Amino acid sequence: MIIPDYPWQQPYLEAIQEIDDAKMPHHLMEAIAAIEQRLLSPISQDSLEYKAIENTRRGIEVLRAEFCPSVTNQSPAAQMEPAGAVMLSEVATRSGR
Repeated sequence: MIIPDYPWQQPYLEAIQEIDDAKMPHHLMEAIAAIEQRLLSPISQDSLEYKAIENTRRGIEVLRAEFCPSVTNQSPAAQMEPAGAVMLSEVATRSGR
């Protein structure tokens, strides 16, 4: 079986290979942005790529829970923000901006 390789996967692969915890939020933000950018174009929900996106999103949520706990423990209203917006605020908090 051939496993397809999609351009939006690269930032996620960089995130899961990162060994510096301080860099993880940045990599996760890039992975989320790449997926959101891809979803701006039409994609069939029955396609292998869409299934890969859904699997990657679940992986990102696991990493966010581990490396960005302040994001996952926010109020329900804050959790309703788009994923990229939440990650941007988390990165700004961690970098002191």
